[in-house]
Amino acid sequence: MKNRLHFAKLFAIIFIINFSVENVSAQMAALVGQKAPKVVFQKSIDKPAKRDFYNNKILVLDFWATWCAPCIENLPHFNKLATKYGGDDFAFAIISDESEKLISNFFKNYSHTINAYNLSDISKTTHKNFGIQYIPSCVVIDKNNIVRWTGLGQDLNDEILLAVLNGTPVPTSKNLIEGIKFTEADMAAMMEKANLEIINKANRTTYIATIKDATNAKFAGSKGVNADGDITDLNYTNTTPAKLLEILTEYSKAQFVIDNPAVLNKLIDVHFSIQNSEIDPQDFENKYVAGMPLKNKMIDLILESIGMKAQKGTKVTDIYEVTVDNPAQLEKFKSFRANFSSISNKDGKVVMTAQQLKKGLEELKKVSGFMITTSINDTEKYDLIFDWTNEKALQKSLETHGLKFTKKQGEVGILTFSAK
Repeated sequence: MKNRLHFAKLFAIIFIINFSVENVSAQMAALVGQKAPKVVFQKSIDKPAKRDFYNNKILVLDFWATWCAPCIENLPHFNKLATKYGGDDFAFAIISDESEKLISNFFKNYSHTINAYNLSDISKTTHKNFGIQYIPSCVVIDKNNIVRWTGLGQDLNDEILLAVLNGTPVPTSKNLIEGIKFTEADMAAMMEKANLEIINKANRTTYIATIKDATNAKFAGSKGVNADGDITDLNYTNTTPAKLLEILTEYSKAQFVIDNPAVLNKLIDVHFSIQNSEIDPQDFENKYVAGMPLKNKMIDLILESIGMKAQKGTKVTDIYEVTVDNPAQLEKFKSFRANFSSISNKDGKVVMTAQQLKKGLEELKKVSGFMITTSINDTEKYDLIFDWTNEKALQKSLETHGLKFTKKQGEVGILTFSAK
């Protein structure tokens, strides 16, 4: 009798909003045109601030945290605007619900600077008053204490600030959309409309799957896993086959070989759910990812939807082996908030908070295309910022963290895609 693997669905689906760039609280957006809530804080770090420090000024208030990678990534942009406009007409401030000590240590250890009031509100009153559900979030309040703009800090620009200053209509944030929230009823409705397919009656495997062109510009994503780490649910909207294949195969885009990359970059919606599973290991267990038959079936479905097939192989290429060069320097980057983590990747820089080195370097490999390997087994969590715009920048940013790479030729796994 063939051995079979039985997979129980252990975890409920959890939907995650892409808080870094895609969604801003609808409650916060509703404040535009309304009287602003009071800004409450207990400490102003490194720069004294009265409770009414923004009285008769335009207040630019950015909500952030030391664990929030997109927030950290936006600090230089915020500083640039604060330096340009701060003065008689504007007051710039960032506010966190973390302690003064935690915030101070962050700026001290990572040599970040902020050209604005740096506020600590451990009571979380200001966050609650403004309806903050996602960070980073930013609000601009005019001299009459009326909220004129809400959005993401990276969307704040000269046009918005000058419009508030001059009392003219303010442009809406390009990313200002209502957060997507799926209820159990929503999921049930989606599944009723999905295509039901029996893989193999003998194996008694039932799954529900739909893969179609993206229907809107809203991103949402989730995955459910079983006790073995295999996929039981995969639900994404407005994403690409390339991104999903990275998630499922754990290969980076640099390991994809394809004549027409555009095929992997079309926007699609994917809903996949295993209902009952007893899969024959010979069918799917090691096709793409060793020991993960459900992932491998999902990979096949995605490839089928874009008319492609894939073959595992190897190639010889440049490999960047990362090692610890200066342990004392690396020690400085230990995370302050190990129970919160986030990742942000933009313009050739990836910012990660509370990540183990191995996982962080795997993420760097995915986003950069550099074939990075490491044998580091350090289980501590670190806050990391890597510049991968070119090889020289990568080496420099690794050295900043007490790391280095050794470049050599080596064999790596690849997936070669071709039309079916």
